[in-house]
Amino acid sequence: MTRILIASLMLALFGSLTTTSTAQEDGKVLDKTKDEWLALLQKKDEKPRMRKAAVIALGIFGPAKKDTLPVLSQALATDGDEGVRLQIVVILGQVPKNDLRDSLPVLAEVLKDDKSAAVKASTARLMGVLGDLARPALMPLIGALKDPDADVRAAAAETLGKIGPEAKSAVNDLLPLLKDADPTVRFSAVFAFGRIGKDASFMAPDLNVLLENDPSVDVRREAARVLGMIGGSAAKVVLPVLVKGLKEDKSEEVRRQMALAVGKMGDIRGVVKDLFEVARKDKDRTVRLYLVRAIPAAMGTSLKEFVKEYAEIFLNEPDGEVRLALIQELSSMGAAAKDALGVLQAARYDAILQIRELARAAIEQVTAPPKK
Repeated sequence: MTRILIASLMLALFGSLTTTSTAQEDGKVLDKTKDEWLALLQKKDEKPRMRKAAVIALGIFGPAKKDTLPVLSQALATDGDEGVRLQIVVILGQVPKNDLRDSLPVLAEVLKDDKSAAVKASTARLMGVLGDLARPALMPLIGALKDPDADVRAAAAETLGKIGPEAKSAVNDLLPLLKDADPTVRFSAVFAFGRIGKDASFMAPDLNVLLENDPSVDVRREAARVLGMIGGSAAKVVLPVLVKGLKEDKSEEVRRQMALAVGKMGDIRGVVKDLFEVARKDKDRTVRLYLVRAIPAAMGTSLKEFVKEYAEIFLNEPDGEVRLALIQELSSMGAAAKDALGVLQAARYDAILQIRELARAAIEQVTAPPKK
C-alpha cells in the first residue's frame, strides 16, 4: 500500500512541476493537508516509506514555503533513513536559490557529518545550485575533497568550481585531485580550476600532463578547454602540447577542443606551420573547420602572411563547410588576398552557391584599383 502511495505522490509531484498549481484545489494531497504531512515527517517512529511520502507531498505543496523549508532542512540533518534524506535533497532542488541559501548551514553540516556517501554527494551537488551564494560553506566543501568516496570528492570539486573566483582559497586542496585514481574526480577538479579564475597560468604544467597522458577522453577534453580559458598567458607552455595532441590524440572530441583552444593563444607564429599541417590532414572535418577559424582568431592581421597556405588548403578540402570557412577568411583579408587570386577564381565554380558568391566578391576587392 505504501508503495502505491509513493507512486501516486510521484505522479502528482511530476504534475505539479508542469503546471502552475503546487497542490490540489482543496488544499490537500491524497486527502492530507500540508500540516498533516509536516507532522508525519517529524514522527521519528513513523515508517521510513511514509516519511518519504511526506517529503514528496511537501514538494507538491511547495518546499520553499516558510513553514516547510525549515522542517525539510531539519529532517535532512536528523532523519535516520538514507532514502528519506536523499528524497529531501531531491525536493530541495526545487527551491529557488535565494530561499535555499537559508538552508546552507544545514547543508554544510550534512556534507560534513552524514554517514551516507550518497547523501553527502547529493548535498554537495545541491549546494552547487547556489553558485557563489555557497561561499560561506567553503570549508566543508574543501574538507569533502578528502572524502574516501570518489563521488563525494567529485561533487565537492564541481561545486567549488560553480562558486567561481570566490573559491580561490581551495586551489591548493584541489591540486591533488588532478592525480586522483577516479576519472570523474579528475574531471571535476579540472572543471573547478577553469571556473575559479582566469589567472591560472601556474596550473598549465599540471593540465598539460593530463592533456598528454590521461586515459579519460573527458578529462583530456576538459583540460584542453581550461587551457583555452587560460589563453595567451601560458601560450609558450601550452602550445607545444596542443600541437602534439592535435597530431596524435585519437579522440576527435579532444582534438576539437584543442583546436578551439588554439584560437585563444595569441601569438601562434612559432607553431602555425604545424597547425596548417593538421588543418590539411586531420580526418575529422570539425577539427579542420575549428582550426580554419582558430588560426585567424589567434593571429589577427598577421594571418595575411599566410594567404598561400589558406589557398592551398582550399584546393584540397573535400568538405563544403570547411571550404566555405576558408573562403570567408580569405575574403575578409580584402586586397591582401591577392596571392590567392587563382584559388578565388577557381572557387567561382564551386558546387556551393555561397562559396561562389564570396569568391566573386573577394575577386572584386583584390582586383579593384587602389583608392586615390
